[in-house]
Amino acid sequence: MWQKLSHRLLQIEKFRTNAIFFGLLTITVGLFQRAGAYISQAAGVATQPLDLEFFFSANRAYELIATYNEAVRSFYIPFELTADMVYPFLYSTYLSLLSSFLLKINWQNPHNQAISLVNLSPFATAFFDFWENLGIVVLVANYSTRLDSLANLTGVVNGIKWIFAGFALLSILVLTLRWLLRRFRQ
Repeated sequence: MWQKLSHRLLQIEKFRTNAIFFGLLTITVGLFQRAGAYISQAAGVATQPLDLEFFFSANRAYELIATYNEAVRSFYIPFELTADMVYPFLYSTYLSLLSSFLLKINWQNPHNQAISLVNLSPFATAFFDFWENLGIVVLVANYSTRLDSLANLTGVVNGIKWIFAGFALLSILVLTLRWLLRRFRQ
């Protein structure tokens, strides 16, 4: 199944598809920057979304959530359930297509390479991002009641998300460097 999905990504990867997803991703990143600025402005203090932490604890989660006033919480929950559910789909698809492109320019037949599954790692990031978002929504929606077990679990899921994100970006960097080294040797 995984090999088939990887193979399909290698088939559909085209410059136009990459450009479309890059454009959508750029628009979404702009939206997230504005949302982050709104959260800080509405909270009245410099704060950040919980998603940007790395392996946060329950105490750190509630320290951040405490900086969110009612206006921030009423904005943050629908934002997490809409835009932050679309965003993982966009970035994982774009990074997977970019990885597929880099696999294709590095190997004549990447389908037969063990490394070909590297183009699926962004989807692992998205999988954990979705679960992290749901955990954050429950924590923020139930604020004033501490759900420490859920907060700690959400922090672990958050850390796993960032590890997969780092692996996906490192893979893209390595594939790009491999391609550049091959180009300079020719």
